[in-house]
Amino acid sequence: MSKRAEVICLDVGSTMDIREKDGTNHFELSIKALVLLLEQKLRSLKKNDLTGFVICGTRETSNPLAEDDQYQNIKVLRNLTTLDLELLLTVEHELHLNSLKADILDVVVVALEMLKARIKKLKFEKKILLVTNGYAPTSDLEQLGFIIEELNRNDIEVQILGVDFDEMEEGNELKTNQKSKSPFSRVLKQLAEGTNGEMFSFSTALQLLSKERKQNIRQSPVFRGTLMLGPAFSFPVFAYALTKEAKPPSLKMISTDGNSDVSRVYLQRTYHLLDEDRTEVPKEDCAKGYKYGPTRIPWAKIDEESMKLETEKSLQILSFTKSENVPRRLWMNHVIAFVADPSDVPAQTALSSLAAGLHVTGTVALVRFVRADKATPKVGFLSPHIKKNHSSLLYTELPYADDIRQYQFPSLSFSKKLQPSAEQEQAVAALMASKDLSKPCSEDSSGHSPEHVFNPAIRYFWQCIHQRALDDLKGVKSRNLPAVGSIIKDFMAPFDLVKETSKAQLLNIQELFRLRKIEKRKTDKLGASSYFQSTSKEATEGPPPSKKRPTTEDLPRSIAEVSSAYFYKVGSVNPVADFRTMCSWPEEGLVSEAITQMCQLIEQFVENSYNKDFTLRAFDCLAVLRKECVAKAESFNSWMKKFKEKLLTNRLYNDVWQQIVADGVTLITNDEASDSNVSKEEAEEFLMGTEPHEQLDSGGLAEEELMGLMD
Repeated sequence: MSKRAEVICLDVGSTMDIREKDGTNHFELSIKALVLLLEQKLRSLKKNDLTGFVICGTRETSNPLAEDDQYQNIKVLRNLTTLDLELLLTVEHELHLNSLKADILDVVVVALEMLKARIKKLKFEKKILLVTNGYAPTSDLEQLGFIIEELNRNDIEVQILGVDFDEMEEGNELKTNQKSKSPFSRVLKQLAEGTNGEMFSFSTALQLLSKERKQNIRQSPVFRGTLMLGPAFSFPVFAYALTKEAKPPSLKMISTDGNSDVSRVYLQRTYHLLDEDRTEVPKEDCAKGYKYGPTRIPWAKIDEESMKLETEKSLQILSFTKSENVPRRLWMNHVIAFVADPSDVPAQTALSSLAAGLHVTGTVALVRFVRADKATPKVGFLSPHIKKNHSSLLYTELPYADDIRQYQFPSLSFSKKLQPSAEQEQAVAALMASKDLSKPCSEDSSGHSPEHVFNPAIRYFWQCIHQRALDDLKGVKSRNLPAVGSIIKDFMAPFDLVKETSKAQLLNIQELFRLRKIEKRKTDKLGASSYFQSTSKEATEGPPPSKKRPTTEDLPRSIAEVSSAYFYKVGSVNPVADFRTMCSWPEEGLVSEAITQMCQLIEQFVENSYNKDFTLRAFDCLAVLRKECVAKAESFNSWMKKFKEKLLTNRLYNDVWQQIVADGVTLITNDEASDSNVSKEEAEEFLMGTEPHEQLDSGGLAEEELMGLMD
């Protein structure tokens, strides 16, 4: 039933002053539990839900059954009505212990009459919550059977909160531990069980109420249609959403001027031209548009409807494939469960057979899913989900090519020095095993389940709403939000047991993976920013002496002259074109400057070899440099020998040198250039004997290598 009616009965008599080991009495525990309960009820409150509140053990008697000496010391604090903040504030701050006692069964009868008088024959889910420690006396034990019978006749369930009724089994009899349990706990247990109710101790109730309650979602299918395996075979199925992101309730705009009884406001939108007068345009004269090049293309609402694909609601199997062919990284959105029509036995048989076949063959079914008419078709896969009592097919959406993001990340395997040792791998594996939540951490604990982990952001949202509501009710003007509660902090912190079991493994990790703070080495900037900075510096300080300084007569007088102007910089954006342009001019100084800049740029690209794009640019630049340096073979060969030594000294660059060897980029021989004194055999020998130096110990990277990696 969607409508609920509940009467909460709280014992505030002297028997609730029994204290636990921590000094907290049962009355304080009951107030704490009720506050948590009422908070949760307010969050999920429905307009037809009714809540009443009765207290017993009071000096004042106020209930409809009070007559002579019957039903005394019982007060109806709130008749059945919609729950509000005032009741929560009353329970939290205004209730206190009394020195009197009341018959606990009389309280149940008063609550019973309240439900009968208010609900009558209306369809409500009716419940009585009795909060007591079970020490309050009762003298109407002979009436217990009649009370239970009347409760059942009116479909009223009784739940008991506060009685710790642990039973010890001896032979075939169940006996109560009278030293630590309440004397009337057996009577209350009979009352709860007789009405299909439950009993909770204070500790159990507080533990359950402290946890976030999942919102009750009405079980309604998101899809009703047919599953088609081909033109000649199909059967009806229903679909239910298994997972969907939960978000805090949306905040509605209200008026805060306080001059009206109506606080809700509505949004009114107007459209204006971007002219000086901000001319208003009627809504009927407006249409959506798309900027297609420099033109804005208007798109009316009828065009939007016409543009939608003419699709029909359907679920069609396209093909089958092995489950390993659908990698986890391609799974999208939430999961939907498809089940057969409960009223169609052949459909249930067909779906069970299909699920069993997928399970046995280790395959999944690729499907085309159209959730509703004219909806965008989706592609996904169905995987089997087989339980003891039922079978279902779980649908997971797959991306189109437009949805996939292609990112390239640098590999961690480009250097042997970055490979972990066997001892380090074992240490990480041990740490993972110590933090494994899929199995119990000890004999007394159970495995961890995501179903018990709640969103701390949503929990804190409700904590803030509750505090702000109470402040407004009390007239407090403070706008400060409350600190994050201890329960929310526990959600975000690791389990104490896990922290304890993984302590030794963490210490071992710290010992094997020592970290040092490395100061970042400053390097020359590359790219356009460096070019413009150097240009600005030349404008203020003048160009280097080696460069030709243009005069007024040298200034270009046409576009052709501008395009043929000298280049004084080999930039990182298009280094090959810049280098060839500088080398095309006959001036000796400019060609030498181009070769020097190109060598420096190649070394800078190699220093950033963790970026694959920079490494490829270095190889392109090196090939062009060797080709253009045939006339200056001695300079190239001298630099190439130093470059080789640099690459082999630093293990971060060993892979770069191996690629140079594979490409066959070697010294310029005397067969290619007359000024070279390198023979063909020496050039071939130059590429040989290129094994990296011995591996350093496991203490870590050398400081200069780490500095190069950080740059």
